[in-house]
Amino acid sequence: MNEAERIARAHRAQSALDEFLSPMLDALRTEYAGRIAEIAATELHPTIRADKITSLSIALKVLDNVRSGMVEIVRDGELANQSKARAEKVEQMSDAQQRLLKIGVI
Repeated sequence: MNEAERIARAHRAQSALDEFLSPMLDALRTEYAGRIAEIAATELHPTIRADKITSLSIALKVLDNVRSGMVEIVRDGELANQSKARAEKVEQMSDAQQRLLKIGVI
């Protein structure tokens, strides 16, 4: 995947995250956390309580992983954008400046 594709992908991911995923993930997180508190306060059987809390904790972890994956795609686009800007800057340098840059890098 080239830099332009990575940048476009990041923009799509950011749009989806802002418009759809973040509100949904936040609502689910609030609901699951509330349910954990409710179970902890009302479920008397220790095994059932532990199983329910464990299941909801795993669901919270899945939500975090989905958000992290989307954020990682956005960050990749930011890195691609920086790389593209750096390449454009080098392209605009004179031949002498590019040679000096190569000497410093090697």
